[in-house]
Amino acid sequence: LSQANKIGQNTYENMENKSNIQSDPISVLDTTVPTVVLFYSSKYGACHEFLPDYQMLREKYKDNPKYRIAIINCDDNPNLGITKFPTIRHYTNPSRKEYKTIYE
Repeated sequence: LSQANKIGQNTYENMENKSNIQSDPISVLDTTVPTVVLFYSSKYGACHEFLPDYQMLREKYKDNPKYRIAIINCDDNPNLGITKFPTIRHYTNPSRKEYKTIYE
């Protein structure tokens, strides 16, 4: 791995360990709390490069109970139908699958 990918992978591993970051699609999408979701694949360098910026967003909203920031590893969840990585969606009501794609 290049140095950038190693940094990105470390950021990803750190994000997965944070309590406000969810990786289980059911726990992320089965709520009415507005949620921003990063759909991630470790196979793409762009995902690794994007993670530090996403981490800053997560840090900004980590104490806000009215909003959630989540990450879903699509390597572990290929059935979600996400084909472009990274993809970011803003779910106004995740349980109703109401979302706007912010980045693809």
